[in-house]
Amino acid sequence: FTQDSNSVNKVGTGLGLAIVHSLIELMDGTIDCISAPGEGTKFTIRFKIKHLIDETGKKSVEVKSVEKEPFSLVGKNVLVVEDNELNQEIVKRLLQKEGMNVDIADNGLIALNKFSECEPGTYDIVLMDMMMPVMGGLEATHLLRSLEHPDAKKIPVIAMTANAFAEDIQQCIDAGMNTHLSKPIDPKLMMKVIAEYLQ
Repeated sequence: FTQDSNSVNKVGTGLGLAIVHSLIELMDGTIDCISAPGEGTKFTIRFKIKHLIDETGKKSVEVKSVEKEPFSLVGKNVLVVEDNELNQEIVKRLLQKEGMNVDIADNGLIALNKFSECEPGTYDIVLMDMMMPVMGGLEATHLLRSLEHPDAKKIPVIAMTANAFAEDIQQCIDAGMNTHLSKPIDPKLMMKVIAEYLQ
């Protein structure tokens, strides 16, 4: 990412393109850019799409529309690990609106203690902030995965972080997390991801 030194618009950090690049790579795609001063910019995004041969011998893209009942999150138990009180309240209300039972831990150490002392099946999923006092999300997840608890290896752990570079995402995966959600949290995406991992 570079910005024209003569640009009148200096707003932004350049994270947008980095995030787009990371997401496209995760979907096995590519993004190319052609840009010239005074002429504009052209982005080309390519994805591999499965093709089928139709009766005429021409390639056609298979499109299937499957109507499915939305997966219910009602009654599911989530451990939210977040130190910011405002963020805690926002995430809690969003989850409770879907009928989920929410338990809050102010940092990774508290979450680790809650999880290690709970009965198997107490929690269905963990939402883990990254930057927290006492113990951050990466260390907490790594230690959680090493516990003798029956659910330690299988419970979905989803990172919630403002850091969305490819290396940050990889750190989450290396620590034992299943995936990550970028902050500020998109409520619809959060529910979609939670449903996918609980389904």
